[in-house]
Amino acid sequence: MKTLKIISLLLLLIGLLYCRNDDNGKEPETVEEPFDITDYVLVALAKDDNQFSTFILTFEKEAQGKSIEYHTFAPIEGYNYNYTFVDGIVKIYSAGYVVREFKIQNKTIVSSNNADQLNYKLALVKISNTNQLNGNTYVGSWRVPGTNTQYAVNLRFSGTHYSESYPNPIDPNHEYKIIKNIAAYSIEANKRSLWILVDGKLEGYRDLFPFAQQIGTFQKQ
Repeated sequence: MKTLKIISLLLLLIGLLYCRNDDNGKEPETVEEPFDITDYVLVALAKDDNQFSTFILTFEKEAQGKSIEYHTFAPIEGYNYNYTFVDGIVKIYSAGYVVREFKIQNKTIVSSNNADQLNYKLALVKISNTNQLNGNTYVGSWRVPGTNTQYAVNLRFSGTHYSESYPNPIDPNHEYKIIKNIAAYSIEANKRSLWILVDGKLEGYRDLFPFAQQIGTFQKQ
């Protein structure tokens, strides 16, 4: 009887040790952070050169319910909207009317209520705590929509200034303003420029006065 008790205790200890080791061997469960739309900007990139246009929508953390649209048309700092985000649906309001509506699933825009989804590549881009353009040089070309005309350039960003040159980069000499640390715009006498980092590329859009446009894609050097 005493031997049976000892064997039973040994088996119990072995079982406990096995369970403990099994628990230790498990990978810790990853807890996904709740989605906060104010940590992102919504980007609409033209799907082809014939649809020249792009816009960026921000969702302001400090001013709850406020959205700002940026584009290359005057005024570049765009229009102030109100927005709501409920059950994955973003609604953009102007003068009390819904002007845009987007459905978001898994941090991806899956549908839109208007022509935006047909004309644009829609994406959510997470904002950064630091200026992602600062200190970087990007190489690519501006192209004229609907033509084969291209202009190769180097874009260099430093602090609050950028430069544009070819074939070699030069010191930044034009002022720009940063948008949420992942986009930027510049207003000069005869041109308005807008850049946005999407999927590792710097996408650029520009209005040249009075009636010319340029589109560019630039890779980090």
